[in-house]
Amino acid sequence: MENRWKAAEAALRANQAEGDADAAARADRDADAAEESAAQAEFSAQYAHDSAASADESAAKARDSALAAGKSATEAADLAIAAWNDVHGRDMPRERFTDFDFGLTRLAGAFHQDWGHAGEVEDVALGCVGSSEGAAALEHDASLLMGSALSDGQIELLWEAATSENYRFGPSESGRDLLGRFQAVGRDGQRTHGSARPETDPLWEVPQLRDRVLRAVGAAPLPVELREVLAVCARTVSAELAFRLLLRLHVAGSAPVAPAAWTEYQEINAAFTLGEYVIETVEYLVEDPR
Repeated sequence: MENRWKAAEAALRANQAEGDADAAARADRDADAAEESAAQAEFSAQYAHDSAASADESAAKARDSALAAGKSATEAADLAIAAWNDVHGRDMPRERFTDFDFGLTRLAGAFHQDWGHAGEVEDVALGCVGSSEGAAALEHDASLLMGSALSDGQIELLWEAATSENYRFGPSESGRDLLGRFQAVGRDGQRTHGSARPETDPLWEVPQLRDRVLRAVGAAPLPVELREVLAVCARTVSAELAFRLLLRLHVAGSAPVAPAAWTEYQEINAAFTLGEYVIETVEYLVEDPR
């Protein structure tokens, strides 16, 4: 009897040992699986690190390419202007009649919230003329947009945005109707102050400079509809007027100016020989580069 109990106990111990051996084997397999998972995780982490490094390198190359392209475009515009000056014997760029804004873009700023106290539209416009050159500039700007491919609706959209929506068109008034009133004020102003030729220059419409304005318009943080209007103006009407309108829309809509755009705006302003106080109107909108 005692032998049977001893045999049963031995069998039980053998079963326990076998179970322990199985558990140890399973633990070994689990450890191997964990080690393999760790290796795979380490490989994935290294791959992700390498991919991130490659993406950073690609992004850096893309930025360098973009900067190089912008520099090349700028240099091309400068070379074109210099070549035109050489051909026409001009050593210095022409001077403007004022260092301040003028024409339609100056007038747009005069339509503040209380502009109605000044009287009619013509009264506001007369207050912005001041000289024969100012009157000629207003007439010229208005005539350019009146004869453009822009629709009345696009002109109305542009003018309302340029005045911070302080001027709103009535149901019976079109964009060209308003421009016609401005045009008439410009002509009357020249009768009062004397006639003057509007300021124009072939250099302001060279393709390289026009393309710089188009790129600036395309990158501006403005509604797409306004960018389309400015692009049409730059391509088919006047790149110089389109640039002044771009600056005006920044101010009217408090649209921020990126540091890179600020540098480009200053160079374009100089290319158009616009006054320092024209470009300074947007300086307060320049974003902190940090």
